[in-house]
Amino acid sequence: MEWTEAARKWQGILKEFDGQGSSRREFCEARGIKVSTFAYWRTRFRKSERERPGMVKVAGVGVPRAKIIIRVNDRLVIEVDGGISEQQLVGVLKAAAQT
Repeated sequence: MEWTEAARKWQGILKEFDGQGSSRREFCEARGIKVSTFAYWRTRFRKSERERPGMVKVAGVGVPRAKIIIRVNDRLVIEVDGGISEQQLVGVLKAAAQT
């Protein structure tokens, strides 16, 4: 979407609407805006967002942690998550030493 002066203006108006609690009709009446004009711009922005190529923000995705693999001998292999604390790793190694 080309960002004309009108588009920038309406982007601000729509953000303002999203940040308050009144109905669309009340919001438009208070600002002297036609509900149909409001609906047009809201639809236009939503359509442009759906069609816009590029990156999408994904919540809850982190960097994968590497695994730590300790091969003690032919019969004992310890594999732990790379996010393990030093204290936890010491505990695992102490337990392994007792086997």
